[in-house]
Amino acid sequence: MEKLNISDEQFYNLVKMLNASVEDGNVALATINNVDFNKNLCKILLLHKLSNNPNAWSDKNNMRLWRFMVKVKNGSDDGDPLSWNAIFKMLLLAKVPATDIQFFFDVFKEKLFNSIADMGYRDLISSVDIKLIFNENKQNRNLSESI
Repeated sequence: MEKLNISDEQFYNLVKMLNASVEDGNVALATINNVDFNKNLCKILLLHKLSNNPNAWSDKNNMRLWRFMVKVKNGSDDGDPLSWNAIFKMLLLAKVPATDIQFFFDVFKEKLFNSIADMGYRDLISSVDIKLIFNENKQNRNLSESI
């Protein structure tokens, strides 16, 4: 059976499901369990980060996903979400495409903006923008070599 790829729209729907009811979260985890982990590394790590219940990811009903997350977290299944920095480093080590790195920063900037707004500074900041711009002579290099 061919493994699925997570579109941007599906990503945001899965975030909502993971943070809704237990049943919705279980459906989201079952869906994630059936994606191509290598092609969706960025989105899987971000889904884990954004899940209100990262402990649910260690459910043995999703054994393939559980094993993958233990491997990603260097043998730990403590349920703690990964830090933004840890996710970024993993993406660079995995040499994911630049589009995945940009997606990571798009999600990060949304969370950053919401955090700033939640601290009472909504009126001071209209947006946060993080955009990757490649030098012409280096755009063919591997992203992890450029940074």
